[in-house]
Amino acid sequence: MEMMGESKKSHWYVVRTLTQREELVSRLISRQIEQPDNDDVHVEEVMVPTRHVKLLRKGKVIEKDRKLFPGYVFVRMVRTTHTWFAVRFTYGVTGFVGINRRPTAISAEEVEQIKRVRAPEKIDLRVGDRVVFRWMLEYALVGLPEGIEMTIEKVTDDERILELSLTLAGRKSVLKCDYDFVQVMKVGETEAEQSGLMS
Repeated sequence: MEMMGESKKSHWYVVRTLTQREELVSRLISRQIEQPDNDDVHVEEVMVPTRHVKLLRKGKVIEKDRKLFPGYVFVRMVRTTHTWFAVRFTYGVTGFVGINRRPTAISAEEVEQIKRVRAPEKIDLRVGDRVVFRWMLEYALVGLPEGIEMTIEKVTDDERILELSLTLAGRKSVLKCDYDFVQVMKVGETEAEQSGLMS
């Protein structure tokens, strides 16, 4: 018998992890998919969203994958008691993203956009630009009202990392996390102008 709130269909959920433990958590959860005796655990896919970047360091070009959501791992699973327990108590996991401590599913469409993200050839973001998050998931992660506008305070040119601020109730606040430029879009940017970020 399923408890209230369980599902028979798989959805995408986001789990918080300890710092620098995203890959480890991903591997540990993935192992549960491969174990034939884990019939009660219904995990179908695990993902740590990244994009490939080239950085200039001391005159040398360095290539690496940058995490789009540091501290988070995406899991496609059927939400049952056994599956929740198995994922929640995986080493390195600190909890699910959700409302009232319950895992809240995110849309498959948004996940597909995140999977296909790539760096555009032209970057047109500057200090002072008004931006919004590209994906609604971002607002849930930082606990902000959906669609609220922010201002770019700083742009680190070589890495294209942004520092963002916002004004709530007349008070200006700088967001604690730095953001990859592909995570935001200018206020008023059209879908056609955004499409350069998707493969």
